[in-house]
Amino acid sequence: MKDGMPNSAAGIIWVRCFTAREAWGKRRVLYRLDPDSAFAREARCEFIGQCADRKRIRFLRPLLRLHRDHIRSDTTAWGQVGYALVQGGQYRRAAAWLSDWRERRDIEPWVLTNVLVALQRTKRDAEALEVSRFALGLRSDHTTAQHQLWLALHDANRGVTTSARTTLDEQHYDSLPDFSKTQWTLVNAICSVAEAPPAGRRTACRDHCRELLKPEHALIRTSAGLSRGAKAGMPFPRLRAWWFFVSGGIPAAQGTSGVFRLVLVVLIGLLVVIALLSADHPREPSPVRPSQFPAAPTAVDLKRLRELQRECRTEEQLRRIVEPPRQP
Repeated sequence: MKDGMPNSAAGIIWVRCFTAREAWGKRRVLYRLDPDSAFAREARCEFIGQCADRKRIRFLRPLLRLHRDHIRSDTTAWGQVGYALVQGGQYRRAAAWLSDWRERRDIEPWVLTNVLVALQRTKRDAEALEVSRFALGLRSDHTTAQHQLWLALHDANRGVTTSARTTLDEQHYDSLPDFSKTQWTLVNAICSVAEAPPAGRRTACRDHCRELLKPEHALIRTSAGLSRGAKAGMPFPRLRAWWFFVSGGIPAAQGTSGVFRLVLVVLIGLLVVIALLSADHPREPSPVRPSQFPAAPTAVDLKRLRELQRECRTEEQLRRIVEPPRQP
């Protein structure tokens, strides 16, 4: 590598080797390579992908600082950085990094999938639909079906079940990846509930909710777009509330920050602890002295008091008769 640049494929193999051994210190060699060489280009793309898959997003910061212009000029590397940011949960940064997707002529549908996820996580659903529509005009790849099913979900929630059904019929369920299978199942559930007779809609909705809660469709509780689509597609308020409860309760998939969720969980925990402590140690009633609650005078007492008032001329004489003598 010092005397000359080897084959570009060697860059991919080199990066895979040192990342597999967790020898991340070798990444500093990548920073010193000629950024315009084919070897460096391939190694750079592979390194970005490995950082995304292995959750080492922090290692991308020096690379972006040193070779930012070269990465942005390469659509594949640019898309890999967007994928890495999405994998790392940095959705706002991903949306900002990928914001110029309309200006790229050689963009592919798989890159637009990361754009779509970043926009959904930041609650920009209208722009996400625009991304899917744009992706359908590109050359197909392994993510094209995903874009088609996103648009079908949008149609199903708007009540356009005919268009959504057409998209479902065009897909081969068994050949779809797991995420697209969950999309297909959700769109089919919403269409089935909408097409059911009014008397049977509640039962149909409940049956399809049970189907969507199976382990193979667990992605529906982590995807912001699928979670919102599911709640929007439930026609009955009680079932929507039930779905929200089983899909996580706290709207983690709707863009809520992790700090907010952590504070909320801590507050709930404190309230539970306070309630348990109060239940285990009930507050004892304060002792009451008998003199605080004297007995009400009876009719005989009142009669005797009036007789004593007539016999005694002064209040001092009355007090001597009524109060018992104090013991010395």
